[in-house]
Amino acid sequence: MFSSALAPAFHIPINIFLAKAKGLEGVSVAIWISDLIAIILLVLRLPNAKRAVGAIAIVLNFDYLLYSVMLSLSTCASTRIFNEIGVN
Repeated sequence: MFSSALAPAFHIPINIFLAKAKGLEGVSVAIWISDLIAIILLVLRLPNAKRAVGAIAIVLNFDYLLYSVMLSLSTCASTRIFNEIGVN
């Protein structure tokens, strides 16, 4: 419960600061920073940290895989629709 409340407490201010400073690139950096903070918090609080970090790595890799598949599908669909209606 503590780490669930602590992650947004770190993520939201970092995200706002970096979005104002660097725009969209800052948001992606903020996502990486919040992931690292979550991993560090789990390493410090769990008795079997090696297993926890391994599980987080698997979950994050699967999450990024799903994100990239959905992004590529939406890009393909948008390109096809725009080509059909005549927008170059």
